Amino acid sequence: MSEQAISEQLASENESKSGWLSIDKLVVIITAASTLYFMHAEHRENMNNIQRTTQVLQKYERQLDLAISADKNVLDTYQTNLKSIGFA
Repeated sequence: MSEQAISEQLASENESKSGWLSIDKLVVIITAASTLYFMHAEHRENMNNIQRTTQVLQKYERQLDLAISADKNVLDTYQTNLKSIGFA
């Protein structure tokens, strides 16, 4: 092969090669970044919901404990039930 043919082949290969950042790669990068963002945002929202649910459950547990301890008959029944299932 002649030197001119080699240089023409190299020039045509360089022209046909796209840059390191093509549209296809850019779409993949944007899709991956947006997916990670939405996953993180959803995770944070789920963690907030879990925290709120835990707070509500703790509140109702305290209210139930107060209600049970305030009524002597209910407290006796509750303690009897706990003993019968082996927790007290």
